[in-house]
Amino acid sequence: LVSNSEHVPGLQGAIRAEILEKLLAAHVAKGADEKLVVIGHSLGGVILVDMLSSPLRSGLPEDFHVDALLTVGSQPGLFQALGLFLEPEDGKKTPRPPCVAAWFNVFDPLDPLAFRCEPIFADVKDMRFDSITGVASAHTTYFKRPQFYARARRRLREIGAIT
Repeated sequence: LVSNSEHVPGLQGAIRAEILEKLLAAHVAKGADEKLVVIGHSLGGVILVDMLSSPLRSGLPEDFHVDALLTVGSQPGLFQALGLFLEPEDGKKTPRPPCVAAWFNVFDPLDPLAFRCEPIFADVKDMRFDSITGVASAHTTYFKRPQFYARARRRLREIGAIT
């Protein structure tokens, strides 16, 4: 992964630029007493963790802050286990991105593209979610289940990210 948004060529650069634009727009539009909740599904979660791990290098302002990050059916744990994110200190977990106050990683055990993060990252909470489906559709079912929204809403309320 590339942690520098200054000049990333091709499709990768275009995707990062699009995400950066959306994050900056949300940051600017957010009122002083409003919270920012960011959700990334699958590779979108990986890109968010990469960008938020080095916010200034990604083009985000110094005061950029995410109250809650939800990675859903995503692979940050796998990418970090492969050494593709930040280098942790020996024997320690990789720190949560510095601009993120709370991180929930939602995974379905049947989803072959979803990985846990708690064993790899510090201060992340894995949320097991059973989509009540099969292996072939588990990765695309999270957002189709009302239970997903109910559980996410409860967790976000618990930390004060939503009312």
